[in-house]
Amino acid sequence: MERDEETSSIKNIRAFGAQGDGITVDSQAVEATIKACTELGGGIVYIPAGTYVCGTIHLKDNITLFISPGATILFSSNEDDFDEGEILPYETHADNETSYFHFSLIQAIEVAHIAIEGGGSIVNRHYKRGGPKPIAIKSCQHVTIRDITIENGPNYSISLMDTDFATIDNVTILNGLADGIDFDNCRFGRVANSHIDSGDDAICLKTSPALGYVSSTENIVVTNCSIATSANCLKLGTESSGDFKYIAFTNCSCNAKAFARPPNSAIALESVDGAHITGVAISNITMVNVRCPIFLRLGNRGRAQVVPTAGSLENVSISNIVATGASVPCIVAGIPGDYIRHVNIADVIVEYQAPREADKDSRNFQPAENALQVPEAEDRYPEASMFGLLPIWGFYGRHAKDLTLRNLHFRISPPDTRAGLVLDDVQAVVVDGMALNEITLGNSGELGEMTRDPAILCNDVADAAIQGCRITYPTSPIIRVTGSATRSIQFLNNSIVPRPEVDTDASIPPGEIVFK
Repeated sequence: MERDEETSSIKNIRAFGAQGDGITVDSQAVEATIKACTELGGGIVYIPAGTYVCGTIHLKDNITLFISPGATILFSSNEDDFDEGEILPYETHADNETSYFHFSLIQAIEVAHIAIEGGGSIVNRHYKRGGPKPIAIKSCQHVTIRDITIENGPNYSISLMDTDFATIDNVTILNGLADGIDFDNCRFGRVANSHIDSGDDAICLKTSPALGYVSSTENIVVTNCSIATSANCLKLGTESSGDFKYIAFTNCSCNAKAFARPPNSAIALESVDGAHITGVAISNITMVNVRCPIFLRLGNRGRAQVVPTAGSLENVSISNIVATGASVPCIVAGIPGDYIRHVNIADVIVEYQAPREADKDSRNFQPAENALQVPEAEDRYPEASMFGLLPIWGFYGRHAKDLTLRNLHFRISPPDTRAGLVLDDVQAVVVDGMALNEITLGNSGELGEMTRDPAILCNDVADAAIQGCRITYPTSPIIRVTGSATRSIQFLNNSIVPRPEVDTDASIPPGEIVFK
């Protein structure tokens, strides 16, 4: 890497005047090195050990920025050393951090075959949230970011928009002040073997209208990552104007950021601005002290839409999930007339604890008195606490079709008076092998004389099979079925303690509920 002959494609920034003393602003020397490599058709910009104070660095085609072990690129404390934010000729209808890329440290716009790698660090010591983006990539092709550390990123630590074939591998993000890694209107992206510690969403896929038109995010894979955040761990949305297709999250651990509030959700799939989400596979995820393990939301906020129109959320598989310290139920919630469809959730273990003050909606929704009075909140910002403190502790499904829940083991401590499973306006549902309150409510005296909701509440549920479940719940009735739209529910081969009592509405026609 030390070669620097005139015709070599490897150029040392010290040969172009960089000092690396932590005081001198070296970005002009880095830019001169990039220019020299570009004149040769591309090459490696070699940054040796040292601390290099920099403003905006502009990557060009076929350039690798090699930040060697022991090398640090340090944000300049002078904003004049950075490019000013661009003026876009249209209303972005998106957050500022999402929309703008010029105010950044390492910037690549409309270039191809670039890399940032080497084992060194990018460090911010001066800026609060809203400062320059550490790495800003827009409208690029074939991008590799690997073997680097980003500390105290004051904006999205790695921000990619309208970029294809991006690989992020073995990257460490420490104390990010905003999002960790964002793919916005990107295709064929991969994140692997990385650690993301961020104050806002850790890995967030978006389809904002910040390009001035609607595009999509497709074929993104996230695997083998450890995550710590106080927001959401693995997320689609909230900015969701375009479609999301063919997304895979696998083999990740999700945790609370040190000395911060617990994360809102571990898995959050959100279509609220017209996006069509389809083809999402999520597996092998562990989570500790995350409030809501699984949050699927189809809403109708309608950002950038002349007439707010809901999109769709369908064809989702979630499996092999283990969570401890959760306090908000798993949620699958569409809106009236717009159903979440074709969702399979299997092999999930969740240990719940009593809800916390943070689990209440930050805008002071009054808690619903019962599970059939939960506000629809169609146009609200989507997050797991958006409905207020729910009268459900285990799983809440509403406005969904073709929902399969298989091998779910839910338990809570201390004992709770709320319903464990609530299905409201759900059609074509299978619940197979669910365990509710398996150990902590075995003693009917644990709750004294407090009013207890049934273990399972079904309202306006049609074409359902609830089978092979093990329910230990000191309440009567164990199951309540309501709603004039209820049709064809079968309760088959369930193990229920103390007794399988079912309470039904008089409005339900005879023969629509079978209990065997």
